[in-house]
Amino acid sequence: RQMCISDRCDEAPAPGGSLRWRGGKIVGQDWEEYVKSCCEMVEGAGGRVLTSTTVWGAFDHGLFAAWKRLEDGPDQHLRIRAQETVLAAGSLERPGWFANNDLPGVMSAEAAYYYLNCHGVVAGRDIVLTTGSDASYPIAAALQQAGARVMIADMRQETPAAPEGVSLTRGQVLTAALGKRCVESTRIGDTIVKADAILVACGHTPSVHLHCQAGGKLDWDGEKDCLVPRPATSQICTIGAANGTFGLKASLAEGHAAGGGASEPEPQGDELDWFWQKLRPDPDLPGRQWIDLQNDVTLKDIGLAAQEGFTSIEHLKRY
Repeated sequence: RQMCISDRCDEAPAPGGSLRWRGGKIVGQDWEEYVKSCCEMVEGAGGRVLTSTTVWGAFDHGLFAAWKRLEDGPDQHLRIRAQETVLAAGSLERPGWFANNDLPGVMSAEAAYYYLNCHGVVAGRDIVLTTGSDASYPIAAALQQAGARVMIADMRQETPAAPEGVSLTRGQVLTAALGKRCVESTRIGDTIVKADAILVACGHTPSVHLHCQAGGKLDWDGEKDCLVPRPATSQICTIGAANGTFGLKASLAEGHAAGGGASEPEPQGDELDWFWQKLRPDPDLPGRQWIDLQNDVTLKDIGLAAQEGFTSIEHLKRY
């Protein structure tokens, strides 16, 4: 059986996904040792571990197209035919919706964590992290330990205690990024807070692209506030965050079951509460709120499209 482990689209030279910057322990050992043992198991069974590889297309009869980046030669384009496929593509952190959310200096909290732990880069000196989830608190703690001044603006009333050295406001929503050419401050409720970086952690959207390319359907999960793959609608078995299952412990359990490990105990990993407070754009806020940053779509544009009768999302996104 031909097997392919493709790391996410971040040109990663080694497997591990978000463990490479979030860290964690699995079965009581450091995650690097666990990943190493899994790769050795795949290769020992005659499979291949392809790093720096992006699987970009799913086609009929179990055919997948992949792009492998090489440092010592031209890149390779691979065609992989698989009898069984397990997809663990993860998820994308959602942007925050507030006025001027396209200013330089606004970025996802997960990206800031990645830059810090993988490249030794701190996102800013005065950082405001807006969130509605416990999973963002380790990010704030790590940035504070790296020397940044960090404030968490948590939209929830009930939250964990703030990490040491981090300030915390509860029940407050960030409403605007302020600055001429880049972030200089932010408005939290009615208060102006100095900041040169705004990190947003407003939920996660499963990466379902390959599932859909393979003919799979999606269902709306109101509790998780995202579209999730409908089971048995494609030849792909989707697990983990790509399946709307967030957190290391739950993702390991799904992967264990998908790999046929029912006869062995599930691997146990560190766990955080990945529930997040649902957030929606506020049409009454002054200023532009960018909904689709890639295609320059604002909340006002969506309202105008709906007013013109483009109420179906397939029509609206093409307005």
